[in-house]
Amino acid sequence: MLKTLKPELFANEKFGVITVKDILGELEKPGRDPRPDFKVARFNDSVTDLKDLQPGMVLEGTVSNVAQFGAFVDLGVHQDGLVHVSQLAHKFVNDAREVVKTGDIVKVQCFGMRAPGRDIWSTASFNFQFANGMVGHLTSSYDIERGHPMERCEVAGVDGRFVLEDMWREVTLYPAGDPVKQVYTNPVFGGYRDFNDTFSNRIHCFLEQIQAGARPDEIDGSGYDGLMAQKVIQAGIESLETGKVVEVG
Repeated sequence: MLKTLKPELFANEKFGVITVKDILGELEKPGRDPRPDFKVARFNDSVTDLKDLQPGMVLEGTVSNVAQFGAFVDLGVHQDGLVHVSQLAHKFVNDAREVVKTGDIVKVQCFGMRAPGRDIWSTASFNFQFANGMVGHLTSSYDIERGHPMERCEVAGVDGRFVLEDMWREVTLYPAGDPVKQVYTNPVFGGYRDFNDTFSNRIHCFLEQIQAGARPDEIDGSGYDGLMAQKVIQAGIESLETGKVVEVG
């Protein structure tokens, strides 16, 4: 797909053809993954309550939430612990979100079908489990009539639920303990004709954020997010082929 794209179509007065070529060249390296192996926390079976905790213990946990002052970690004792920002790295860190992030998808189950005459899985449904305990569901279809919503994603946890409609045309938040829902609409998809239009927009947004001096954790759709999405897709393909729930590795 990337080799068929023409760099000159994505260049403009701010970002020239050479810059776009460099980006496309890097995106053509699917085997180049700079991240360490993804690891899911394994709770200590002997530690199930706060009274089981002892000074000096080394335990694995899952980051459940991150704020500027520190990270909340689930250790399996029914109450999250706080790791202060000063204890998160061997260097000065101003914001905990620079070094830690909440849990990613760790398990995937996928069902799909091919419409007559198609070589791809044109309609698919994914079930997800996240490292922080949340669960989610995504249904997508390329077999619908143009103009109808293509996708719907729903994710739920103990703090509430959100529903994402048609690739971020609208998102609805349902906070736990609050009868008032919040609805956000996004007109960004208006006027797009095909994949090339969306791809051009993604590259330009990335370049503009880099030029503005955005920190790595502030970049929308970072390289980490893209690589993690590829691992989720691979797990979905394996689930389709085996009929099993697959751990994202």
